[in-house]
Amino acid sequence: MKRKIAAGLAALLLLCLLTGCAPKQATEVPQESAPLPEEARGDLVICLGDALRTLDPQSAVDTGDPALMRLLYEGLTKPDPAGGWTLGAAESYALSEDKRTCTFTLRADALWSDGSAVTAEDFVYAWRRLLDPKSDSPFAMDAALWIEGGEAFLYGEPDAELGVRALDERTLEVHLTAPYPYLDALLALPALSPLREGAQNATNGPFVLAAQGEDGWTLRRSEHYRDYAAAETLELRFYDEAEAVRAFRAGELDICLPFPETELDALREEGDLCRSAEDTILFLDINCAQPPFDDARVRRAFALAADPVAALREADLPGWTAATGLSQDGLCRMDEDAARQSLAEAGYPDGEGFPEATLLITEAERGLAEALCIRWRDVLGVSVLPVMEDAEDIVQARLDGDFVLARAVYLNAYGDAQALWDLELNLAYWALEDEQAAALLAQAKSAEEEDERLDALEELERLALEEGICIPLARGGFFWLAQPDVEGAVYTPAGELLLQGAHRAAK
Repeated sequence: MKRKIAAGLAALLLLCLLTGCAPKQATEVPQESAPLPEEARGDLVICLGDALRTLDPQSAVDTGDPALMRLLYEGLTKPDPAGGWTLGAAESYALSEDKRTCTFTLRADALWSDGSAVTAEDFVYAWRRLLDPKSDSPFAMDAALWIEGGEAFLYGEPDAELGVRALDERTLEVHLTAPYPYLDALLALPALSPLREGAQNATNGPFVLAAQGEDGWTLRRSEHYRDYAAAETLELRFYDEAEAVRAFRAGELDICLPFPETELDALREEGDLCRSAEDTILFLDINCAQPPFDDARVRRAFALAADPVAALREADLPGWTAATGLSQDGLCRMDEDAARQSLAEAGYPDGEGFPEATLLITEAERGLAEALCIRWRDVLGVSVLPVMEDAEDIVQARLDGDFVLARAVYLNAYGDAQALWDLELNLAYWALEDEQAAALLAQAKSAEEEDERLDALEELERLALEEGICIPLARGGFFWLAQPDVEGAVYTPAGELLLQGAHRAAK
């Protein structure tokens, strides 16, 4: 049976989309926003993609879906436009002494779109639905990894119990598999929003769906949401990438998410291009179980010989910069002589006798792959063949262990370096199985001081890079378009486009 893809990978590869901005602890209920002046209110016209296919937050994986889900639904916590996370439908929460039991108190004014109260049972129902094996949600594994009993429940094991229950209408108890310093970010995943059983169209966010058609949808500000939404209505129009750019330039769109990469430079010159902080890391995953890469000396040779700065100069990847680390730069080194020596010590002097290897890469990254392969040929004398595959197929190959070298993209939507070793596919497995890595991760998780935790995580990353577990390549950000008179739309460092506060500037 194929293992289900965790959302941190499924979403990022389906969207082709962290480095760490430290999460803001959700300790206070945010103040309600003040209404805008009348001249700043009204409609906004937005394109989030060529279609919006679902209103189900547990199935929303297309490009514009997360932004839509943030408008319609609200979980226990939510992204803060200022960075990090803040409380949403929860008024407060308390952690047990071992930080593995979390008790939430829901807001008294957390309401559904028909004015009825959001209850703890609505969260229990939604989370059990998410982790039901029959739901086939692409986000299920993300939740299963940290909710106690989640994996057993997801895979239908007999007598499996999910660690979530309603103590009363406003009190929700959640048991965790371990302490998570980025719990606020985990809880903010749109797939963990509440759902009301038997009420298919009930939503609890700042907007409600007012009209739905083939060419677009209309959202209207919810009269039952406690916090103020800037625009009266949002018109969501559907365009493909090229047509969306035309419509934006013609003034028919206020905000536009999709556009062709070929238009990037022109849009930058026109001055309407917006960019988030750098938040996505592109790296090479190395299969440590695949000979000859089961030898750390071979992996080190490939890592030491790679030169992301030089490779990126040859690649057509607008908006990306070279990376020399995963959670932060400056943690890996390049050394041609040391690379050749390491390969020779492994029994392959000047690449003699080294078998041809394959590198799984997407078409968009062909130039980068070819530059790397030339680099390995010239420095190490080895042959690596780039193989073009769809991003989702590469994820599955990594899950199945059916690869030698493969591109990987990590969107750390949780704003914490520890999430890399807790949740990112093969890196998480290595961090558990390698004795030294496991000790460093345990040290980080048991640290009483934040500086001690971060130092252990940095040492863990240095170890991974020294052992050639992966090779960082490039760091990128999110691009989107907004007209000059539009304010209040925010793309957070965690890859979240937040539109609740979007409005036209008052004249």
